[in-house]
Amino acid sequence: KPLCYVSELFSELSCEDIARLLEICNSFIYSNYQDILKGKIPTEDSLPDSSWSTLKAILRQNINKFGNIYYRFVSREHITTN
Repeated sequence: KPLCYVSELFSELSCEDIARLLEICNSFIYSNYQDILKGKIPTEDSLPDSSWSTLKAILRQNINKFGNIYYRFVSREHITTN
């Protein structure tokens, strides 16, 4: 059911791509949880190469779609002040 809510928010993306993105996020957070608690910022090296390959493939396939949803997460105030 939660995936349905996410798919409504990201209606431009396929459910498969959303599921894969969430899986990568979960893996990233889970594998870096202790470091995050200690205030360390995880880097690209924190994810296995296979996850980066998947992420890049999804972004490449959906770059225009991500452009359509980007505005939902970044306010104009944030863009002009930072």
